[in-house]
Amino acid sequence: ESAQYLEKMEQPFYSKFITVSNHFPFPDDELNTVFDIPDTTDQTINGYFNTVHYADQALEEFFQYLKEIDLYDNTMFVLYGDHYGISNSRNRTLAPLLGKSPTLWNDYQNTMLQRVPFIIHIPGIGSGEIKDTFGGQVDVLPTVLHLLGVETESYVQMGQDLLSDEHDQTVVFRNGTVVTPDYTILDSYVYDTKSGRTLATTLDVETDLTKEVLALKEVGQTQLNMSDQVLNGDLLRFYSPANFTPADKESVNYLDSPGQLLNDYLEAGEDSTSVLKKNKDESTVPLYQTDAPEFPANQVETEETDVEESADDTQTQEME
Repeated sequence: ESAQYLEKMEQPFYSKFITVSNHFPFPDDELNTVFDIPDTTDQTINGYFNTVHYADQALEEFFQYLKEIDLYDNTMFVLYGDHYGISNSRNRTLAPLLGKSPTLWNDYQNTMLQRVPFIIHIPGIGSGEIKDTFGGQVDVLPTVLHLLGVETESYVQMGQDLLSDEHDQTVVFRNGTVVTPDYTILDSYVYDTKSGRTLATTLDVETDLTKEVLALKEVGQTQLNMSDQVLNGDLLRFYSPANFTPADKESVNYLDSPGQLLNDYLEAGEDSTSVLKKNKDESTVPLYQTDAPEFPANQVETEETDVEESADDTQTQEME
């Protein structure tokens, strides 16, 4: 479904895809059950593993399509999860699959499961690496902009470059939880982030630890207050730096994206930089190959078989 849009976009472009299958309730779809899933008492957990596998396969097919149309080697990919998949109420059932004890499971473990995938793939830079740092979704924008060579000194941003040596590894959750490489702070409970060992159960006693923790909680609350003021008070309406041109909201109509893309493509004419133009005005959609069983093209054989079986049944009944 996405290929028809992608091929008409003028290069360079920014595009965002949201994976919708890998969301609750993770139904047990017989058509897509090709993965050895765990056998827990919670069908939601079992289905979660299956849909994650389904998403992995879909990404592989998507990347293969991009290679076929010569976009893969000219694209930066940013893959991330914006929230954890399974609710905390199910984590005790999940615990054995993670090598943890259901009876010893606590809010520290719930917090650790809020870690989500974040992958940046830039073709041609080598084998890459895993960078062990703490950050949040607010840090994605400055990180990506810097990798693209965009100077951000004059921009108003709350996040920081995850790849910078000066990156502050203090992560603040919406509920006030603060996580750093050293401490995980849940209300008045303080845990060692690496081991999960309880360091304090109250912040009323003045110690070096509690002073440090209270300072971190204050930093976290300040960040949340700033976010609230910007969003609830719509403070960006006052943002008018030099050479700033506000976006023309009337110039884009999301109700007819295919039509708008086609108009842009036709307007560009021979100067179009789109994949469609590079492919001599021939659609690349057929190059997108998928073995997804729910895709109509992959259901033809099954439907024909059903028709044959139905015909056989009819003949049998007539003979009887």
